Amino acid sequence: MTAPSTDITAVTRKIRRAFANFPHVIDVHKRLDTLRSYHCLNEEPESVAIVGVTGTGKTALLTKYYSRHPRIEHEEYTEVPVLYAEIPAKCTIKKLVTILLRAIDSPFPVAGDEEDRTHQLITLVRQCKVRLIILDEINHLVDRGTKISHYFVGDWIKQLITKTHVPVVLAGTPRVRDLLETNEQLASRFAETISIASLSAEKDAINSIGTALATFGQMLGDIPSIPFEVVETQRLFVFACGGRLRSLARLFTRAVEIGGTAVGVNFDSLAQAFEQVIYDKCPQGRNPFRDDFDGTPLNKAGEPFHILNLEAM
Repeated sequence: MTAPSTDITAVTRKIRRAFANFPHVIDVHKRLDTLRSYHCLNEEPESVAIVGVTGTGKTALLTKYYSRHPRIEHEEYTEVPVLYAEIPAKCTIKKLVTILLRAIDSPFPVAGDEEDRTHQLITLVRQCKVRLIILDEINHLVDRGTKISHYFVGDWIKQLITKTHVPVVLAGTPRVRDLLETNEQLASRFAETISIASLSAEKDAINSIGTALATFGQMLGDIPSIPFEVVETQRLFVFACGGRLRSLARLFTRAVEIGGTAVGVNFDSLAQAFEQVIYDKCPQGRNPFRDDFDGTPLNKAGEPFHILNLEAM
C-alpha cells in the first residue's frame, strides 16, 4: 500500500489562506457591487452596516472584496475604486483620517489638524474617483468613548458621506449599533444592516459549518479524515469553534499537523488540537471531541467563547 503523498505544510498553508464562498459571502459581495457601481450625482448615497461577532469572517469577506478592485494607474491620476481601512483599537477621528489618507496613498497623511486632514481626504476621494469606502472594525471607535464622542464620530462619518457622495460600509461587532443609535441622522443613512451569522450545523443555515468543513476537507488530498457530512460531527465542530470561522481554521490546521499523513483528522487529533489552540487546560467533560463531552456551549465565564457570548448581547 502506498503511503499518502500529500505535503502537510502545503495543506495547512491552504487552510490558513482559505476563504469559503458561503452563500452569504456571495450575497454581500453582490450588495457591495451595487453600492459601488451606482454613480451618485447630488442625491444621498446608500450605505450599509455589516455586523457580526468576532471571528465570523467579516474582515476576510471585506478584504477579499477589496482585493478584487485594485487601484488603477492612469496617466494623470490614480483611480481607487474601493478605499478600505481597518480601524485599530483606541482610535480617534484624527487617527482615522490619517489611516484613510495613508490608504489612499496621500503624500501628506499627517499634515494639519483634524479639519485640514478631513478636507484633504474629501478632496482625494473625489480626485481618485473612489466608489466605495469600507471602515472595518468601526467598533474600535465606539469602544473608546461616551455617547457624546459617539455622536461626534457619527457626525464625522455623516459629513464624509454628504461631501463625497460616496457610499460607506461600517463593519464591526454588534457594538456598531451603539454608534447608530447615538446619532439619529447617521442611523437614517445606515438603515440597512447586514448580519453575519456564526457557523451553524442547522439544516439550511445561511452560514453553514458543513460548507466550511467540505472546503477544508477538499484540501486534505489523500490525508485520512472522519466524515464531515455527519450532522452530529458538525455540531461538535460548532461547539469547538464557537461558530467562528477563524477558530475553525485554527483547529483544523492543528489537527492536520498533529495527525499527519498517517492518522490525519480524526477525533483524537481534533481533541488534542482543541486543547492546544482553543481551550488550554480544558477540564473533563468540556472537550467536544472526547467521549465525556457534556454537550453544552463553551460560553461560561472562563471558557473560550464567553466574550463572544457577551458581544452578541
